[in-house]
Amino acid sequence: METAREVPAVLPFAVLHYVANAVGGPAADRIRADAGETRSLAELGAHGVWTSAASALAIAQGAARITGDPEIARRGGEELFRHHAEAGVTQILHADGSVLAAVERVIALSATISVGRRSTVVDRSEDGVVVESVTEPGVTTTALLCGFAAGYWSKVPSVFGTAGYISEPECQARGDARCLTRLRWTPPRVEELNLEGARERSEETLVRIAELQATASELAAARDVDSLLDLIVARAGTAVLAPRFLLAVRLEGEGELRIRHEGFPDDATARRAAEAAVEERLSESTLSTEVASSRHRFGQLVAVFPEGATPSDANRRVMAAYAGHAAAALETVAALEQAQRERDTSWALLNLAKALALGATPADVSNRLATALPTVIGASGASVWLWEPAEAQLRVAANAPAGAQAGLPLVLAAADLPDPTRLAVDARPTIVEPGALTGAMHEVVARFPQAAVVPLVARGSFLGVMIAGFDAIVPPDEVGVLFERLAGCADLGATALDNARLVEQIRHQALHDALTGLANRPLIEHRANEALLAAGRTGGEVGVLFLDLDHFKAVNDTFGHHTGDALIRQVVARLSEVMRPCDTLARTGGDEFVVLVTEVAHEAEVVAVAERLIESIRAPFVVEGHTLAISCSIGIAVAPGHTARYETLMQRADIAMYEAKAKGRDTFAVHPPDSKLAPSTTP
Repeated sequence: METAREVPAVLPFAVLHYVANAVGGPAADRIRADAGETRSLAELGAHGVWTSAASALAIAQGAARITGDPEIARRGGEELFRHHAEAGVTQILHADGSVLAAVERVIALSATISVGRRSTVVDRSEDGVVVESVTEPGVTTTALLCGFAAGYWSKVPSVFGTAGYISEPECQARGDARCLTRLRWTPPRVEELNLEGARERSEETLVRIAELQATASELAAARDVDSLLDLIVARAGTAVLAPRFLLAVRLEGEGELRIRHEGFPDDATARRAAEAAVEERLSESTLSTEVASSRHRFGQLVAVFPEGATPSDANRRVMAAYAGHAAAALETVAALEQAQRERDTSWALLNLAKALALGATPADVSNRLATALPTVIGASGASVWLWEPAEAQLRVAANAPAGAQAGLPLVLAAADLPDPTRLAVDARPTIVEPGALTGAMHEVVARFPQAAVVPLVARGSFLGVMIAGFDAIVPPDEVGVLFERLAGCADLGATALDNARLVEQIRHQALHDALTGLANRPLIEHRANEALLAAGRTGGEVGVLFLDLDHFKAVNDTFGHHTGDALIRQVVARLSEVMRPCDTLARTGGDEFVVLVTEVAHEAEVVAVAERLIESIRAPFVVEGHTLAISCSIGIAVAPGHTARYETLMQRADIAMYEAKAKGRDTFAVHPPDSKLAPSTTP
């Protein structure tokens, strides 16, 4: 009998983990056995596992008896937070920038996994929130969930080095009409994030991507459609944590929906939900993602969250990635069922899917795809070309055999492709005769009697093309099979490329400023330390310029932050125009910038850079119809004259910047090499 999906199993897991640490492992095992829970502690703690409310309550009651702690639920919440902190949630919450933002993120997440219980922030301030939680009619109210949530929420402020204080003046478990929880915290310490912290913040998301890629290999290993459908819905919890999942697909040539479900009480309820999903009759608590490849729309994969919970954008992105994997696997396995004589080709596609899942970057994926293509389709040569939308062109990313592109064009304009308009919107392969082509495309395939061009399309976006060349004309009766193989390779390759680009985007966001795209504080520190090491070997100098815009706060106060942001972007554009290619401009705060000046032999060269930067923004800016005149003050510190440490250089550049402001602003100051550090004060 399937375990009820009422409570995430991490709740009893955390309680048992607390008991094991406080009293001992045998005590935790005894509690689990008395509650009738057959799964191990590790199994309860795995991602996407659920249990019944009765089992969770029995474990909590047993733990309270053994430990003598009436607040065992709160201890469990605190223990789960410690467990999550070890797994990297601290860095993710820290990236929110404030205790309030982190607390609201956690409370919103609680709403998506609490079946029958809705939690909403009804009042907020910089030092506290008030949360209203209501259990729906028909759902048993227990102090377990209240205490667990209170324990977890109370630990969130600790991420910022401060203490959280929680109280529950009203509780449905005590007979009140609602649960009311007050969480307050003391002002947090301000801590600067470093490069390692930025990497750790992105690690959790990267782990999820890796899990999805591992799941893709598992899906690809399915032997028939029915087992694949079962596996898709069973493993959907890899993408998002929801109590119910539904898969409704229709294979090519079939009229009947194939339905699989997890967490629904019966098949009839699941079928009604499937029909609603197909007709797009969905509630706000339902996340429906299309299961579609570039050639086929199979149906919908649906995650059903507790009533009142709203799926996040992150949920949508990860579900879309998982649905893409499912669609690619469905296309491959359906073809395997329909044509057993193509069994060898299907296995080649499965092996290709596994190989592509290991690709970490678009270049890796392109190389694996080009290398595998000749084996899968019997081509003599293959190449992968990636689309560069800004330049409206394709650039070669990989060739097989290696070096086959030597002396040939590296770039293809859209007009070089056969029927380019169709290729960008229609993922079907096309056979081309080299003699009928002209220009760069003719050069690429001229050595083959015949070639095929296949678009790479993922989630409606044109990513590039695969080009395969053949030593002989493909017989007409084999073109259909060839096209199936090419389409399968293209679908798998496009999905892998899409995932690789998502990983690159995550890494870029962790190390760059969201408003301007400039390097952020961790990245400029990393580059500065590398430059200092290089200067130590070569005897050169490294300059750090700390640039602060003068009177920028007045712009925000007068015209609003939207205008202020637009002004910042214009300032960055002007500064970038006068920057040297070897230097780095970073945004480290609202109106604060750091310029790393490298490859200089004397301090005068650093000063020259500062003078150009100051001059570049003296002319008025026109922003949203307003003419704004601002200036900047720059503090300069140079290594090795000042120090060989970036932290000390920044501190001295900061002091010099305030000296520039004291001189009247719109100028620079150089921190003297032999002076001692002194605390700066804001003028």
